Amino acid sequence: MKSLLILMGTVLALTAQTSAAETAASSTPLDELVASVQEARKKEIARNSEREQKFLNAHQQQKALLKEAQDTFSALQKKNSNLKQSLAEDKKILAKLEQEQQTLLHESRLLTEAIKDEAGRLSRSFNHSVLPAFNADRSARLNQLALNRTVPSREQLYQYWEDLNTILADSSRITRTTTTITRSTGDPITAPVTFIGPFTAVSNGNFLRYYPETGQLGIPVKQPRFNLRIDAEGFERSHEPMALMAIDPGRGKLLEQLETSPSIIERIDQGGFIAWLIIALGAFGVGLLITRHMSLMRENRRIQQQQVHMDDLSRSNALGRVLMAWEKHRQQGSPENLELRLDEAIMAEIPRLESWQSAIKLMAAIAPMLGLLGTITGMIRTFQGMSGNAGQHLMAVGISQALITTAIGLMVAIPLLLGHAFLTNRSRQLVLLLDRQAAGLMAEHLEKKAC
Repeated sequence: MKSLLILMGTVLALTAQTSAAETAASSTPLDELVASVQEARKKEIARNSEREQKFLNAHQQQKALLKEAQDTFSALQKKNSNLKQSLAEDKKILAKLEQEQQTLLHESRLLTEAIKDEAGRLSRSFNHSVLPAFNADRSARLNQLALNRTVPSREQLYQYWEDLNTILADSSRITRTTTTITRSTGDPITAPVTFIGPFTAVSNGNFLRYYPETGQLGIPVKQPRFNLRIDAEGFERSHEPMALMAIDPGRGKLLEQLETSPSIIERIDQGGFIAWLIIALGAFGVGLLITRHMSLMRENRRIQQQQVHMDDLSRSNALGRVLMAWEKHRQQGSPENLELRLDEAIMAEIPRLESWQSAIKLMAAIAPMLGLLGTITGMIRTFQGMSGNAGQHLMAVGISQALITTAIGLMVAIPLLLGHAFLTNRSRQLVLLLDRQAAGLMAEHLEKKAC
């Protein structure tokens, strides 16, 4: 297109030169028109050239911009690829970090639960000992750590470690100090106290118990045996490296059980009227046993004395009365009648020797039956407590009555049965002794008669 424009320009220039030469000869209006057209054509060509040049310049600029855009796009694609690769690596690192975080969180939860459990056990062990009596703040810290739902702080862990070491140290030493304790009447006093580790605290021979509800040591109403209290008082005064002392391995549990355990009278009261009736029956039976045993012992002693003095018969013993009956009827009748008289005299002595034995046997049989009656009434009360609104108290009372009356019935019946067997054996021996004496007399009489 550019070559065509140059060719047209050349033709027009030649035409213009020819026209100028001709115009020089003659100038007409047509020539002027042609000249005007040629002039306009020149201007048009100039404008087209200018526009073409602008288009070419713009085309070059567009090509430059396109190249720049392509270079930028290539750079961005490369950067995007690098970013994708970096993103993939970051995702792997993030997944690994999340896994490590989950592992750390799991281990942290396990550690927290372990610390809370150990702190709870340590708190319960500490609170059920005598150690809180002179360090109540440690008990509060342990309780707070055991009940805390969040992860313990570093300060709390350090404090827990320090408390643990202190408790271990206090558990292995004997501490003597002066502190406030509460009497059994509720009056506070200041007295010297000896702490034997976390197990036992004593003051002036009295075993002390720590009461968490008041945060103070107190003297229980019920104390251990007297000899243990004597040993405790001697331990307080002793300065020897070794001394005898009874401790509570349950850290106050034994003293608590001793304080809450009912006495014998209270246990019998739990059995109610039936329990006291069995006790009264047993007391009466034991009294009969003792009385009859003493009576048989006296009778045996008198019979032995009578055997030594056979010439001096006495009515104060069974053998003397049988012998007097023999002397009375010895010269009368046949030997058969004499034997019957001796049997009659012996039979007359048997009720005296076996008196009240049937009553004792009856008491031994009635006692467990009364215990069974108490069991039945106690179970009835228990079922009433279960079906009604009386609650656990009536259930406990009913079960106690059911068990206690049975136990008391057996405790009464067994000694009465043994005593009855003993009395029966003693009286049977005396009856056999009378039979032997009677048989000896009959044999001697028959021998003399035969001679």
